[in-house]
Amino acid sequence: MSIPLIDGFKINRSVPIDDRTVVETYGNLSSIDYLYIGLPVYVKNEDSTYIWNGSTWRISESGGGTAYVLHPATTTVLGGIKVGANLTIDINGNLSAPAAYTHPSQHLPSIIAQDSNNRFVTDAQISLWTGKENSLGTGTISQYLRGDKTWQTLNKTAVGLSNVDNTSDLDKPISNATQAAINAIDKPLKNISSLFVLPPAP
Repeated sequence: MSIPLIDGFKINRSVPIDDRTVVETYGNLSSIDYLYIGLPVYVKNEDSTYIWNGSTWRISESGGGTAYVLHPATTTVLGGIKVGANLTIDINGNLSAPAAYTHPSQHLPSIIAQDSNNRFVTDAQISLWTGKENSLGTGTISQYLRGDKTWQTLNKTAVGLSNVDNTSDLDKPISNATQAAINAIDKPLKNISSLFVLPPAP
């Protein structure tokens, strides 16, 4: 079937479009001569449909194929950008993005989750802990904690009784002075007995 042409009309198209407006690659879109706003063209190797918006080709939001393939960048064409949570493209192909993130100079303590192993402490708490004594070692039942914070043996020398022994009262000796005093008392008693004459026995 032939298409009748008016004299002087010329078809100059290096990439043919079939009855379904299909091309092989995204690059072939630039070779389409007859364009109108809303023209849909299916790109086979990307399995996607592109629509001409009057100035550029944009991928159809409804797709047109089974996959979403971004076209590659060239020296004159920006590579495909997939619309996401942070990027939007309007119907004219204009890309917009939120303002660039600016990291804060400081973070409030409230953003940090505290637990039994991770907590904030105050200067007052630090001061209190710094003033506490270090842990003391464990002594034995025969030791005592001396003022210099050391464990020492508890004996009679430690309590100032180094001259004390365990001699029983019956075995304890008397001092020389005590013995001399006893001796002085005993002699007068012996002399007194000679002054008395006992009567004869009946």
